[in-house]
Amino acid sequence: MKKLYLVPIFLSGALSCDRVSGPRLAPGTASPELASSAQPADPPPAHPVLAGHGTATIDGVLSPGEWDTAATFTFDVNLPGGGTTPGTLYVMDDHVNMYVALSFARGTVDLGNSFDVQFDNDDSGFPYANGDDVLVVNPDFDPPLIDDVRTNAPPCPPGRRPGTCGFRDVDLGGTNDGQAAFHNDGATTVYELSHPLDSGDPNDFSLKPGDRVGMAIFVRMIAGSNFPDDFGDTDFPEFGEFLHIRIRG
Repeated sequence: MKKLYLVPIFLSGALSCDRVSGPRLAPGTASPELASSAQPADPPPAHPVLAGHGTATIDGVLSPGEWDTAATFTFDVNLPGGGTTPGTLYVMDDHVNMYVALSFARGTVDLGNSFDVQFDNDDSGFPYANGDDVLVVNPDFDPPLIDDVRTNAPPCPPGRRPGTCGFRDVDLGGTNDGQAAFHNDGATTVYELSHPLDSGDPNDFSLKPGDRVGMAIFVRMIAGSNFPDDFGDTDFPEFGEFLHIRIRG
């Protein structure tokens, strides 16, 4: 049965104008009344530069050995109703694709589930810039991965800062590049995705061995319609900060 969401969440895969505070905004709206995103005066705190090399099968299953050569990050994932559960982020690449996975303990499939990977294409440390790549994964999407790009160009409302709005690549003349899968086995939730290092789409990043790219993620679980009690929202690192990923190739 199709799920009905009564609160603003990722529905279309487009990011709309950027979140400043509170819940992430309903995608695809680009409402003129939304505030433009704030830009920090100084670079955010430094995070280590990590790299991993390998190839994954995108099926929502962390098979034995599959992610052993990935760079890993551990952090707390916020749960609906309060509390946290340990989560692990995996990142690696081969000469064709970047691979990202997320796993965390969760004994149920929530009404709403989404995993958002935001890139700082030039690893400048500042959110956000026109052209920055964004991937949104939601098991209710068809396909489950939506490839977005940040911009302040129309149809973004006039006068917005660079990178304030995000739209589907396919709506701006590009292509939807990559694969994604979501699976919960009754104990653990897993997201897996892949995205080309150089798709040829001008709305995507273009990376080669030795390049660095910033990465930040947002995870959302929705157990009901009451915000914020029924929501589990997590930014990693802190909102406005980025991990630093070096491409191994």
